[in-house]
Amino acid sequence: MLPTITDVASAQAAIPKLREATAQLNEVSDLAGKLSPEGKSALAKLIATAKPTINQMCDNVLAMPGVGDVAKPTIDELRRKIETLSRS
Repeated sequence: MLPTITDVASAQAAIPKLREATAQLNEVSDLAGKLSPEGKSALAKLIATAKPTINQMCDNVLAMPGVGDVAKPTIDELRRKIETLSRS
């Protein structure tokens, strides 16, 4: 969804999908609480591996004129969830 954002209109259209992704990460976080310590560590490593790519895509979106104002609150929430899961 982040790569499809090219302007303000596409950012506005992507906001519901970004919110859905964050909600899904909340579900993953809830399920992660039931994992063994080894499972939690494996999940955290997996997310930590993907985090730089996701952050780069977020940075690219936020750097677009006018788009950052529209997408920043939702992207910030998504980033917080990813950061939390990468440390589990």
